[in-house]
Amino acid sequence: MCRAPVLFGPPSTLARPHSRKHDLVHSDAFRWLVRYSVRHFSFGLGFPLPVAIKSVSYTHLALLIWAPNLTWQVAKGFPSLVYIANHQGSGGGLVANLVLIGVYLFFLIPLWVAGLVSLFRSVTLRPVGIACLFPLVLFLFVGKSYYAMGTVPIALAQGLMAVTGVRRPRLRTGFQIGVAVACAFQLLTFAQLTLPITPLDRIHSLGLDAKNELFADSVGWEDIAHEVESIYGKLPDSERTGTIIISAYYGVPGALQIYGDKRSCLLYTSRCV
Repeated sequence: MCRAPVLFGPPSTLARPHSRKHDLVHSDAFRWLVRYSVRHFSFGLGFPLPVAIKSVSYTHLALLIWAPNLTWQVAKGFPSLVYIANHQGSGGGLVANLVLIGVYLFFLIPLWVAGLVSLFRSVTLRPVGIACLFPLVLFLFVGKSYYAMGTVPIALAQGLMAVTGVRRPRLRTGFQIGVAVACAFQLLTFAQLTLPITPLDRIHSLGLDAKNELFADSVGWEDIAHEVESIYGKLPDSERTGTIIISAYYGVPGALQIYGDKRSCLLYTSRCV
């Protein structure tokens, strides 16, 4: 049940490339997103270290880690920022992102908050805390809420460390039992909604494609690719030459590359970013 974002039309409405350089640019979107994930985490580390740790070596190390990605961003005109900005409307906004975070971390919110507090209370670990909190706050306003979810396990792990550090034995045992129960409830409640454990042919019947867009985007691509190629193949030869298929979603060019006919001369691109 994937989206149907391909824009079809007569040759006059389809873009005609001036050269082969227009062929297949869909993978840039994924590369930008991955690079941005690395960049924002490196920025989170590089920004607080000079402030929190008065060590030239740590500061230089952080800048050294950040430098290749920053150089790439500058050279390309910060494409990741463009990508994130173009997707902020599809994320639902501040309130929707807060709701999603609250829902998906429902039973683990106390442990997550405890981990963040513990990170900020430690002078040594405070840079890691800032690295976790900065992208989370940033993506509440731009992009989508799950862009910063990679920082959540770090805070959860520190939350576990904070629990084991409680000095009073009874209180520590109570916290440990509470964490175990919360993790069990989290798994039982959200496993089907968040983990890819449901057979593809049951996703729609169970309504998972409506509850989680990632499930909706995970099926149907082979059919989309064949449909695009079928429509393109029915065009007259005179119109087919030099015609490019424009997609409003970068998943379609990816589907054409994976499931499409490798011998086809079909040109396609995405205007998503």
